[in-house]
Amino acid sequence: MARSSRPHRIDERRAYELIRECLRFGDDAHAWQTHLVHQLCRLTGACVGIALAMSRPNPSRLQLRHGVAAGSWSSHTAQRQWLERLQDIDVPTHPCLQRFFAHPQPALTCTRQELLDNAVWKRHRFRAEMLLPYGLDEGLISRRPIPAHRGGYLISLLASVGDKPFPSHVGAFVDYVHELLAPHLGRELWLSTQPNLSELSPRLRQTLERLLAGESERQAARALGISPATLREYVTSLYRHFGVTSRSELLAHFLRRRPSS
Repeated sequence: MARSSRPHRIDERRAYELIRECLRFGDDAHAWQTHLVHQLCRLTGACVGIALAMSRPNPSRLQLRHGVAAGSWSSHTAQRQWLERLQDIDVPTHPCLQRFFAHPQPALTCTRQELLDNAVWKRHRFRAEMLLPYGLDEGLISRRPIPAHRGGYLISLLASVGDKPFPSHVGAFVDYVHELLAPHLGRELWLSTQPNLSELSPRLRQTLERLLAGESERQAARALGISPATLREYVTSLYRHFGVTSRSELLAHFLRRRPSS
């Protein structure tokens, strides 16, 4: 079931370009993951996509708060209801996920038909309750270990009702994107499970930008029009947010995540 064939040459170029685009948003986990999913849907013809970090390679539950879901639903109501039901996914209740995570390969990409035959899939309760009512059906799923962490990363795409199953070349493309993505996860591409810039207030972001630019706290306070004492409070909040105890640790935290030249 693991993909051994390489994608088409044009798909390789598209994969490299997609990774470069994601790296531009790397310090904002929600932004780059949303861009990744939207572009994968556009390039593969999928209707909806999910991308999320896993706490371990073979989890019993998947939590959507550790990633994003994006795409095109039949209505805003369908989108809201589906996302509410999918916030916490119990792997054993999902027929394809259960078989997918039973395989020992650490890196694996499969289409629905590679995991479950048509007869079982068409009569399965999960399909009837969780997919068809929201205009979704066929799927593709991919996982990779994250070198920078002990967990893994999952990408899943879903097609609209009535669409054909994903062909093998689409699986090869998604697998290749995931292969290129993996070395950056948790480093240049921040994960939703890590402290993120998007969680900072505008004032804290401004303070951080000044510090990363090499300004002293006194210089930063003057530039922002605040007192040194207030600036010190902001710096303390930044240390707490990123789990560091000094300015040198804060700078190192960001230097580790800069893309290699």
